[in-house]
Amino acid sequence: FGSSCTALRAPRALAPLFAPRASPHVASPQSMPAAKRAGAVAGKPAAKKPKVDPAAHQCREVAKGLLESEVPEGTLKMLGAMLDAALLTCKDQRHQFQESVVAMAGAVMVGIEAAMQRAVEEAHAAIVRGEESKAATQAEVEHAKDTVQAKQEAAEDKKRALAEAAKAYKAAKSAVELARMEKELRAKELLVLEKKKEKLQTAYAECVKPLVEGIDDESKAQELIEALRAALEGLGFDTSILVALPTAFGKAPAARGSFDAMVISNLSEEINMRIAGFETTLREAESVVVADNAAIAAAEAALAEAQQKQLGGANTFAEFQSAQQKAESDLADLKQILKALEPELRTFSKDHAKAQKRLSSFREGRGFPQFA
Repeated sequence: FGSSCTALRAPRALAPLFAPRASPHVASPQSMPAAKRAGAVAGKPAAKKPKVDPAAHQCREVAKGLLESEVPEGTLKMLGAMLDAALLTCKDQRHQFQESVVAMAGAVMVGIEAAMQRAVEEAHAAIVRGEESKAATQAEVEHAKDTVQAKQEAAEDKKRALAEAAKAYKAAKSAVELARMEKELRAKELLVLEKKKEKLQTAYAECVKPLVEGIDDESKAQELIEALRAALEGLGFDTSILVALPTAFGKAPAARGSFDAMVISNLSEEINMRIAGFETTLREAESVVVADNAAIAAAEAALAEAQQKQLGGANTFAEFQSAQQKAESDLADLKQILKALEPELRTFSKDHAKAQKRLSSFREGRGFPQFA
């Protein structure tokens, strides 16, 4: 250790430096010397512990320090067997072999310190990397939050657009139903007109013409008059005409007076005028039917377009909703990663503190002599 022998006492035998320590125990009275037992019985103070040899203590600390190394156990045992004699010999009195033993021990101690220093630096680097990873992950979390918000807003926009498309589809469907209903009602009205026209034509052909020409069979004539009156009554003809029918048509053509002729003439004109009116209305209704069909076709086209928009809006909303859910899932994953970093950082900090404490303890006295 020192440069001269004045710093050390004369060398004396030491226990093997790497031998296991004996377990401490309290001496029993029987194991005490007789004088000491007598003193203990008499209440006298126990003998003072012998002072620790500083040189031996320092050698012991060197041994403890060497135990921190990763040198093979066989090498440590060999070094320990030679180290006590070499260290307890004054430096200026050591022979070359002892100097090499001390130098070897010093090199091991320097290597131990360097390894501990590297452990401290690696632990600190792990903390730095952990903090950087935490900061990066936190930034990703914030970015993911913004993404989730943007996806939510976009999904809400598509949801509102889908609601509008559904509303437009419903209106288009109602328009188709209304157009079809109007066409159906108009068709029914036209059918009624067609039947009235046919009824008048039948009444004129089967009743009026034969009665105007005259029928010899009186009972047959009365039958046609009743049939004509019933037909005209159902079509809303004036009652005064209907009342005059039996009188006018009940006579032979030669026996009819001017009043009878007037009734028959007015009836024929009224029937023909109504038939012509029905035909005009039915003819004009053909263009209305065409317009109805065109309106229905346009309404159906609008409905198909609205349906496509609704389906497209539904698909688009589903895509945006899926994107929102994925963004939310990614955010949750990042939060879990960020949460998991906390115990890692605590572990890194503890490891760094332990490594620093181990290095400080080693430097402060656990076998770190100045090999000079």
